[in-house]
Amino acid sequence: MQGYNNDSGEKLYGDVSKHVKATTKVDEPDKVKNLDAPSVYSTKLKLTWNAVKGAKYAVYFYNEDTKKYTHIGNTSNEAMTVQDLKPEETYRFAVRAYKKVGDKTYYGDYSAKLKVSTNPMPIEVEDARKLFNKAIDVYSLPVRETQ
Repeated sequence: MQGYNNDSGEKLYGDVSKHVKATTKVDEPDKVKNLDAPSVYSTKLKLTWNAVKGAKYAVYFYNEDTKKYTHIGNTSNEAMTVQDLKPEETYRFAVRAYKKVGDKTYYGDYSAKLKVSTNPMPIEVEDARKLFNKAIDVYSLPVRETQ
């Protein structure tokens, strides 16, 4: 790069620089807020959170064996369904936003941690009969036709 001065109408050139370094500041994504589990079942649950502009999301669960949060997946949506869970177990989750610029990934802070317990496994009628060792009456409601 070479600068010059043109005050007198004559171009006066300065020395040529050997190196030019330009940097672009990339802001880390904002912290994910309002992590929630609005749908919880016995073996799966749905996590939701507020959007972070221009970001994708990395989802983590707390691993009791390692005592650390373990990455379980990425998504570009503000929701993720987590499957293959055990009934009546408590899980802890966290999410953080990230942005990729070139070959670098910039992460925001972890969300507040969410602790959620899965529901008990539903019991089938036949299993209930065996469990209680007697007959169980099952009633169905009449179906009303609509037009």
